[in-house]
Amino acid sequence: MQLIKNFSKKYNFLTPPVKAALWFTICNMLKQGITVITTPIWTRLFSVESFGIYNIFKSWMGILSVFVTFRLSAGVYTRGLLKFEDKQDDFTSSIFGLLTFITIIFSFIYFPFRNFWNEILGLSTILMVCMFSLMWTDTIFSVWAAREQFNYKYKKLLLITIVFSIINPISGIISVIVFPQQEVEARIVSMTIIEVLFYLPILIIQLIHSKQIFDYKVWKYAILFNLPLIPHYLSQTVLSSSDRIMIGKMTNEHDAGIYGLAYSVATLCLLINTSIEQAFNPWLYKNIKNKSLEKVGHASYIILALVATINLLFICFAPEAIKIFAPKEYYEAVWIVPPVSMSVFFMFMYCLFADFEFYFEKTWLIMFASVIGAILNILLNLIFIPIYGYIAAGYTTLICYILYSSFHYFFMRKIVKENLSNIKIYNMKIILLISCIFMGIGFVIMPTYLYPIIRYTILALALI
Repeated sequence: MQLIKNFSKKYNFLTPPVKAALWFTICNMLKQGITVITTPIWTRLFSVESFGIYNIFKSWMGILSVFVTFRLSAGVYTRGLLKFEDKQDDFTSSIFGLLTFITIIFSFIYFPFRNFWNEILGLSTILMVCMFSLMWTDTIFSVWAAREQFNYKYKKLLLITIVFSIINPISGIISVIVFPQQEVEARIVSMTIIEVLFYLPILIIQLIHSKQIFDYKVWKYAILFNLPLIPHYLSQTVLSSSDRIMIGKMTNEHDAGIYGLAYSVATLCLLINTSIEQAFNPWLYKNIKNKSLEKVGHASYIILALVATINLLFICFAPEAIKIFAPKEYYEAVWIVPPVSMSVFFMFMYCLFADFEFYFEKTWLIMFASVIGAILNILLNLIFIPIYGYIAAGYTTLICYILYSSFHYFFMRKIVKENLSNIKIYNMKIILLISCIFMGIGFVIMPTYLYPIIRYTILALALI
């Protein structure tokens, strides 16, 4: 009881922005984490092929949402809230109007030629209808959540996130059990219905406050701001999603399902890494602004070593994680976890460099690195998946993220030279040493998956 009282006392002394940041982080991890936590349920309810189709659906939705939603809930909306701070309701309604207009335009492109698009995407019409609905409602919620965060309001967001995170998987499980012959459709349709019921009222309430769904200045601002960033958003999505689509096309849905599971397990690392990055990012920006960069390198090495350790633990316990997350049909996924977990490590590393590009608004450099990484990933998959099978996709992803981080390092050096008197921020020898030790240990652990006693002994010695 005393511990709770002490925590409550310290919490009450926090400023509203700090309280809001704490709860927004919890909401973010809850919303994303529920997908990972429920994976063991879906791998047991779905066949491997159905799980593959479900992952292909999510991958295509990630790619198409870049165009259909124009990423209106991303940085453009937060910047717009500052630009149109005196009329947030009108600005938000106009963004919703633009979102709906773009979604309708793409619907008209799809429906008259749906057989053609269905064949290309490998999805049915009902799944495509659900996809359009999900992209629309997801963005409505994300825009609203961004406004709540901007104004340090978290109670409604927390409540909706908790209730939705409980009801969404439960409704999906019931639907799949009731309609086992159409398990993928049952899961996605139930998810669509729940999202519409939860998120559509947000749009209605917003339109009650302001019916101004078209504002030329707002639409022009949003389009011109996001248009140069579309290649970046698309390339990032392709880099993280194209593997599952290409495996489904080049091999089969069974292999896509196994690869999708490995990616889901590795996503646990990504959730932790993202939380660390969200805490580190404001501190880094503050130091860049004050030009007090002496401690940035030292702090970064410690954090990078911590991230490497966390990812190594995931690699070490990959066989146990796969057994928890899925039945034995998925066990081959264990061999994909190490390279994908290593990719997650380099995803974090890239943020150490890219934050300088974002701070000094060098978006064209960000776009260049993202596009090159995505194109290279597709080319390597086209070459190596037919030769080595779906496992090759894990290694092509790793190679691309290593190069992706390297590009951003050189771009960061260019920016530091131009804006910060060419000060030496990072010692690359230390970063390379951490990376090489991390990858070396990771690859040494892999053969021990077949010999649990040896693996546990190595782990015990390392802990000692």
